Amino acid sequence: MGCKMACFDTISARFFTIVAAVLLGGAWVTLDAARVRLVDGGMTQGHRLAGIQIALDLGWKTYWRVPGESGVPPAFDWSGSDNLKHAEVLFPAPTRFGDQGGESIGYKDQVIFPVAVEPSDPGKPVALKLALNFAVCQAICVPAEAALALTLPPAPPPDAETSLVGAALAKVPAATAANGLAVAAARLGPAPAGEGYDLVVKLAGSGADAADIFVEGFPAAYFGKPRPLAAAAGGSASYRLPVQGLKQPEDLVGKVLTLTVVAGDSSVVRSVTVGAPASGD
Repeated sequence: MGCKMACFDTISARFFTIVAAVLLGGAWVTLDAARVRLVDGGMTQGHRLAGIQIALDLGWKTYWRVPGESGVPPAFDWSGSDNLKHAEVLFPAPTRFGDQGGESIGYKDQVIFPVAVEPSDPGKPVALKLALNFAVCQAICVPAEAALALTLPPAPPPDAETSLVGAALAKVPAATAANGLAVAAARLGPAPAGEGYDLVVKLAGSGADAADIFVEGFPAAYFGKPRPLAAAAGGSASYRLPVQGLKQPEDLVGKVLTLTVVAGDSSVVRSVTVGAPASGD
């Protein structure tokens, strides 16, 4: 869901956007409550990498691609780049936060978004130019813009931040079972209180009994914090996620959702088709 306008109405007198000038060489750009820069991520398995590093002031946060009940997802515009065929921004596993504005999903302290860079001509440098739009929040939300630039040589220099970006890459949810953690099934069910619906998700594998679940693919609704439903022998567990904004159950049954499951240092992302409520629900 999009950002609640009330998040910004409360600071209308103090509303501002900071625009940073283009800086070369991956230098830090200082914004309000944050610093940002591009870094050279070297090569991993033959793929050229870069990183978008956001360092946040103490107590501030920024957002995942689905920001929660309030917030603004980051936006990345690479259109000013030269010799760039494609850039794919990857998102490390997020954390869920709760405050007076409701639930939000994102990152505190620091986040590095790895970027898989595909040059148009692999034998030439890639001149990355990024127009970055994001938001930082504490008691208030501050929209921010930064224009960043970095030239990636065909062969990474010895001081490329390979370990920095590599560590962030390791936190990106896996497309297959991570350390045995997997999504077994998802279906719709009535909420225990008798009003509304829950998404019932069954997990399997290590960490299944202590996981958070983030949902994408149905922007008309927000899926809240999962509540444990049942744990079974063999490392499986089920959760109920309250669904806010669902008008009719048939609107969601049969739809394909993307679930990101985070359990400690393990995370996995899977697409599932939502089943109908089980008999006896």
